[in-house]
Amino acid sequence: DYHHMYKNLEKIINYISNENFDLCFLGDLRMVPYIRSSIKSKILFSGNLITCGTSLSPVRNYKKKILHLGQNSQFHIKRGQVLSDLMSLKVPIDDLNIEIPKVPINYNKYAAVLNISLNFEWNERWLKVMESGGVLISDKLSKDNGVSKVYSEEEVPTFSSIEEAYIKLNKIFTDEEFRFETALKAQKKYKQFFDREITLE
Repeated sequence: DYHHMYKNLEKIINYISNENFDLCFLGDLRMVPYIRSSIKSKILFSGNLITCGTSLSPVRNYKKKILHLGQNSQFHIKRGQVLSDLMSLKVPIDDLNIEIPKVPINYNKYAAVLNISLNFEWNERWLKVMESGGVLISDKLSKDNGVSKVYSEEEVPTFSSIEEAYIKLNKIFTDEEFRFETALKAQKKYKQFFDREITLE
């Protein structure tokens, strides 16, 4: 969680240095220069080695609402503002807290899952939504974190403004075939890069 100021990054660097690992896997390319300059371990990029373990096929019959899972408190100003703006435009959003075992089926059954990053970072939704056969729509992330090396707009629609988010969400709501094809493409790309067997291999 690099958005929690510098302490977490400092803690990680100290931990890796003390353990003297041979290999280190990072999920955000922006952190590579800082860690590489501090340790001797070989640095490899992987979005995540931990997955839900629940692979679900994309469905045609889905709940015509948007799902948001994530902290939305006074300390998550950007998230709160985006959610408020979209709801004011009558976008049907369920802002929920769900038990971890039930997350995959919910990712699968909603029209789309809304990702609102805290500082334009890659997070686990970019893996677990696809693994669960869902559709992810996200704010645009940093060009330096590696996401563009994997997913395109065809697999994960992204937005830079509320107006753009509204248009893309509306497309998902009104074009069922588009939504289904997006889910298929995203899951195919996920399996190509991040399927557990491939990652471990």
